[in-house]
Amino acid sequence: MVDQGQEDPTMLMRSAAPRPAVELVPTWVTFCVGAGMVFPVTLVVRGIGFRGHLGSLVVLALAALWSIRSTVPAAAGLGTLCWAFTTGFIVNSFGTLTFGRQDLVLLAVCLGAPLAVCAWSRSTLGSSFRRRRLAGRRPDFHHVPRRSDPPWPTSSSSS
Repeated sequence: MVDQGQEDPTMLMRSAAPRPAVELVPTWVTFCVGAGMVFPVTLVVRGIGFRGHLGSLVVLALAALWSIRSTVPAAAGLGTLCWAFTTGFIVNSFGTLTFGRQDLVLLAVCLGAPLAVCAWSRSTLGSSFRRRRLAGRRPDFHHVPRRSDPPWPTSSSSS
C-alpha cells in the first residue's frame, strides 16, 4: 500500500503507455441509426415531390451530417445506402436500382461526401476532442523517482 504522500511508481509506467483511440459509439450503432434516419427521409423527400438532384442533395446532406461523428466504415456504408435509396426511390421508382453512367457518378458522390466529411471531422474535431478528454490523464514526466523509492508499493505499518 502506498502512503498518501507518495506517488505509486508503477502508475508512472502505466500512464506513459500509448492508448488506442477509443470510439465512443460502436461502428454498427452509428450505421444502424444513420440508416434508420436516411430511409424515412428518403420516403418523405419522395412524398413531398423533390425529384432528381434536389431530392438527392437532401438525402446526401443528411448522410454527410451524420458522418461527422461516425467512423470511416459507417460513413462508407451510409454513403452506399444513401446511393441505393436515392437511386431506388428518388431517381427511379419502386426500389429499382440502375447502374448507368449517371448512377455511377451519383454513387461516387454519395460515397465521397460522407467519407470526406468523416475524414475532415476526424482531423479537426477528433483531435481537439481527444485532447480535452485526455487532459486529466497526462503522464507526469516531472516526477523522477528517488533512489530510496522502491520500485514496488510498500505497505504501511500503521495497523
